[in-house]
Amino acid sequence: MVTVVDAFRFFSEFDTAEFLQDRFGREEVPEEDQRTISDLFADQIEFANVVIINKIDTVDSKTLGRVCAYIKALNPAAKIIESKFSKVDVREMLHTGRFDFAEAITSAGWLKSLHEMTVMDVQGKKRMAPKPETLEYV
Repeated sequence: MVTVVDAFRFFSEFDTAEFLQDRFGREEVPEEDQRTISDLFADQIEFANVVIINKIDTVDSKTLGRVCAYIKALNPAAKIIESKFSKVDVREMLHTGRFDFAEAITSAGWLKSLHEMTVMDVQGKKRMAPKPETLEYV
């Protein structure tokens, strides 16, 4: 499993309480999927065995370090590849033998997000949703 994150937009996407349905519409997102963009973002990082941080040339070294730290906190076992303009050697992503489904579904963050629910107020709409990682330590 490979996940690509945008170094420049990482924190704005990770810290949003916007729901998938609000951004992409009810035609694209099933009614039962009440996740936020942040939830999906964290899930994708936690579940990946390779994470590509793209657009590293658009952030300073301190920001890039913070992005890497967040990714390592969510998924310490993931291989992290830094790239510019999405240029990555395909051999670093394919046939790595790194993905273990049983291990991925039992990761602490994955299980925690399934069990923690909270009321989210987004643009005046109240919904039950998994508690975003950005609120778990508050």
